[in-house]
Amino acid sequence: MGHRGRLVLVPCPYQGHFNPMLQLGTFLQSNGFSVTVVLTKCSSPIPLNHPNLTFLSIPDGLSDRDKSSGNYTALILALNVNCLAALEECLTQMMKYQQPHEEIACIIYDELLYFSEAVANRVGLPSVIFRTNNAVTYLARGCVFEPIIGGHFPLSDFAEMAWGLASSKHPFLWVVRPGSVIGSEWIESLTNDYKEAVGNKGCIVQWAPQKQVLRHDAVGVFWIHCGWNSTLESICEGVPMICRPIFGDQKVTARYVSDVWRVGVRMENKLERGEIERTIRRLMVDEEGEETRQRAIDLKNKVEACTREGGSSYNSMKKLVEFIMSLKSQR
Repeated sequence: MGHRGRLVLVPCPYQGHFNPMLQLGTFLQSNGFSVTVVLTKCSSPIPLNHPNLTFLSIPDGLSDRDKSSGNYTALILALNVNCLAALEECLTQMMKYQQPHEEIACIIYDELLYFSEAVANRVGLPSVIFRTNNAVTYLARGCVFEPIIGGHFPLSDFAEMAWGLASSKHPFLWVVRPGSVIGSEWIESLTNDYKEAVGNKGCIVQWAPQKQVLRHDAVGVFWIHCGWNSTLESICEGVPMICRPIFGDQKVTARYVSDVWRVGVRMENKLERGEIERTIRRLMVDEEGEETRQRAIDLKNKVEACTREGGSSYNSMKKLVEFIMSLKSQR
């Protein structure tokens, strides 16, 4: 396979957007492209497990206070203003010193970082938008949701979740990101009584490698907000889901998980520890859980068939390569 030129990827710094972009970059690199990923300063640290991708960093003009505010809408708006000139300078320098066999074919950017398209137009490069949500989101673009600012859920909900997990008597790994609980830095609100009740059955961490965790044989259920990428990861590993959607397409995805594919259950009412305990037991102990687990495995097998050579997803990705090559030939 000959060298097909260089692609510049501009990912959104949020993990649910960042990881799929890196997966796309890895695929495109394996199909003959050189790939440069341009990160903003607030992005995750440069991944060490993608040695075939080149990473560059541009300033984003954000203070530590901005980054920790929890106001994700304001953060994205600021990135679209602050990073425009920096990305333009980065691309200009790349184009100035590029070798003939590594000319930039196009820019692929996350839909939230829409300033990238303006930059591409300025420097005369084609651009491709990368959407990480499911198709239903784009059918419902007229809907408006209230952003969740300063935390994801109240302290009272956090307590009910904690005691519901403890009461289920099943071992659990719980990722609680700092600042995700309103009015709390992390888990300092958990009492000694709770810690004694859990003992060594529970492990609470600030971060975990989600795909690796889901792949582990010990995982029986994934409690999920039903963000599209996390849902796909759970499906790809055949793990049943407890769905607790918050906003946007998460609610539609949750209905597909529970009512259409039937690989999980929804929990959308007020959080109550007894209901949480019962829901966990439904999937971990009851016959319903065994049936759900089998459907999850069946769905996983269907997904794997789609991604094998000749499958629908495999063919779609090959068409993407052809499309990018057509952009290059038109220049």
